[in-house]
Amino acid sequence: MAIGDHIKVDRIFYSHHGIEVENSNVIHFSGNLNEKKDAIIKITSMDEFMNGENKRIIFLCEKCKPLNEVLKTAHHHIGSKGYSLLFNNCEHFAKYCKTGDKNSKQVSQFFENILQLGTAGIPILSITIFSVSQLIKAKQDKFEEIIVEGDLAYKLKASSKINKKALALIIASVGLLPLSAGLSSIGILGVSMVTGTNISLILSLASIGFGFINELFKEYEEVDYKKNKLILRKKNI
Repeated sequence: MAIGDHIKVDRIFYSHHGIEVENSNVIHFSGNLNEKKDAIIKITSMDEFMNGENKRIIFLCEKCKPLNEVLKTAHHHIGSKGYSLLFNNCEHFAKYCKTGDKNSKQVSQFFENILQLGTAGIPILSITIFSVSQLIKAKQDKFEEIIVEGDLAYKLKASSKINKKALALIIASVGLLPLSAGLSSIGILGVSMVTGTNISLILSLASIGFGFINELFKEYEEVDYKKNKLILRKKNI
């Protein structure tokens, strides 16, 4: 093994990944599986990374980034948080450092197994999400039930206050682009006046994307909402 390698150690039910750096250290998401909620990317000794295990596997790739870029990326993220088992886990981080692509075989296999259960006539499990990117992924993977928590749940619930005619006008005026794509304050005011929709609500929903919201509620229906927890269930179309 060498500096800059993407390495992993097999543990019970999962594998833990990191990038080997100088002085036999490893940069990786810290914490045990049950502590990942507060996980942080840090540099530790190889012994701490291995945690008593003795099997290490080097990941080779055809399109690896240059060594200096791999190390620069890994060191740059030290102290970062935001761990997500499905969207930003230790394997996502290590592969991103090594190749520039953020993906996880463990997660892909999980979703493949879930989809196989669905095709076998077994209902697909529900999933709890907290961000727009997670919501998009859950919709793409066709979960039967999506539980949205936090501020995103409030925003989606608020979207139900906009009638279909007004929403169609908003989409026509704003397009499918998010707020960051260039929606001006004048444009927002105009849309608000035409549709009779509160400006703050438009701003809130624009950050998600009106087109996406429209498509989401074509496929899913609200079954419950309370205390910033929205439950969506796939419609029987």
